[in-house]
Amino acid sequence: MDSFLYYAQFADFWQRFNPLTPWGRDLKEARRPLTEAAPLEELWDQTELAAQILEQLSPAALSQLSYHLKRLPRLPRPQPLFDESQIFAFKKFIYNYRLALKALSPQARQAFRLEFNLEPLEEALSRGRQYSEAFLVTDAYSLPLAQVRAQLRQLEEELGRLVSQQRAELAQKYSLEFGGREFLLVPSEALPLSAGEDPALSVEAYDEFQRLVRLRSTPAQIELQLKRPLLQKEERQLEQEVLASLSAQLNSAWETLELYTQRLATFDLSLASAILAKEEDLVRPTLGEGPISIVEGRFLPCLEYCRQEGRPYQPLTLELKDSCNVLFGSNMGGKTIALKTLAFLQLAAQYGLFVPARSFQTRLFHHFHYVGEDPRQLARQGLSGFGFEMRQFLEAWRHFAAPSLCLFDEFARTTNSTEAEALLSAILAELATRPQVVALFSTHFRQVARLEGVSYWRMGGLQQKLLAQRYAEQDSPPPDWRQLDRFMDYTIWPAPPEQGSSDALEIAQLLGVEPQLIARARQYLIRVHD
Repeated sequence: MDSFLYYAQFADFWQRFNPLTPWGRDLKEARRPLTEAAPLEELWDQTELAAQILEQLSPAALSQLSYHLKRLPRLPRPQPLFDESQIFAFKKFIYNYRLALKALSPQARQAFRLEFNLEPLEEALSRGRQYSEAFLVTDAYSLPLAQVRAQLRQLEEELGRLVSQQRAELAQKYSLEFGGREFLLVPSEALPLSAGEDPALSVEAYDEFQRLVRLRSTPAQIELQLKRPLLQKEERQLEQEVLASLSAQLNSAWETLELYTQRLATFDLSLASAILAKEEDLVRPTLGEGPISIVEGRFLPCLEYCRQEGRPYQPLTLELKDSCNVLFGSNMGGKTIALKTLAFLQLAAQYGLFVPARSFQTRLFHHFHYVGEDPRQLARQGLSGFGFEMRQFLEAWRHFAAPSLCLFDEFARTTNSTEAEALLSAILAELATRPQVVALFSTHFRQVARLEGVSYWRMGGLQQKLLAQRYAEQDSPPPDWRQLDRFMDYTIWPAPPEQGSSDALEIAQLLGVEPQLIARARQYLIRVHD
């Protein structure tokens, strides 16, 4: 499966499927290709619903919706006592959930069963003066708590007054300006001897030139300082009572909150799918037991490359009536892109997304295999190219009793052509008896056996007439490799029994091989055919 995904270059497209909530991202990460029709049809139905909602949303409403979906936090699991940071997460969720729903119409909310019945809980988490996305145990939660905090404030005010009075007296008596500091370093000669006997000061030698002078608490200050921890302990106890009460309410609401997150995840995934479908003009696939039909399918990585390079792009139209198919074609004629287009469309469909095509009808597969060159694996495995392909083929073969899609890109190209054609013909004969497997082979080998139950196709290939016209134009330089795609026909046609050339010499010339080498190659080709 990893090789198939890599071959299809599917990762970037999957990355653009971007749910915004943590639960939506969890579901995306857990998703694998679906092999049953019912859950796929449900996902596609939900995408269509989300697409209708998306069309009705103004840019401002969509921005508001996206903003609040992104800000939804994960919720702590039920427990006897939540701390303030955990209760903050609940409050942040409720606040952003309510405003996300506010961006949607009643019909949109009903379509995904998005409800908000949390007003009492939101009010319980918002008492007192505090920000919408913050939580504090304010005085409004408890009269005894408010009273204790008032006593603490009075204590601190009185303690501050006594300290200020003490510092003012010391400044007047000894010119000691503590400001907000607890100690001073004072030159020894500047400190009167009487300061060392003052009960409000602690004086000790710092070095032979300076004295370290600290403030000492007065009896009145000590009395207040002893009261402080008792009041603080009472405050914490009263705060814990508030947190316990709120925790009980949150635990009671947990099932409702969990239900909301599940429905949000469904909506989030559907909206992300609809946004991707709108951005890339994707369509809903259709499922059936008949042929695989692609009408103007687009391989998005190649399409994006062509856009960046200013090159033309030709979509793929192909109907695979038989389960076993062979695709012949020119070098650089588009065979690999045709295989990748099928892989890309099938993956998008079975991952529950819409697909880049005018239409795509397919069936469902349990296994996906690619047999061909894989630069990631070849060096690591220590195998020859042919040995690596055989290992890939044997891994695929084990799954061919179940519905499987297998793509063979230039299979056995690294071995003797006669033996490769014999091996390919034998595999075709076997797969033609297994209708549960859909196989598509691209190949240059022209002596592959023509068998019942196997369809044979060819790429349009190099357009010799267009190329000849270009060579005949006196004022135009000969085309080079950068213009190759302008002379290629990437449409797929039924292959005639007798295959023509693969255009290798013409393409080699366009790629820069010297004309005298091309001429000599043509002479050898004539001798072989004679």
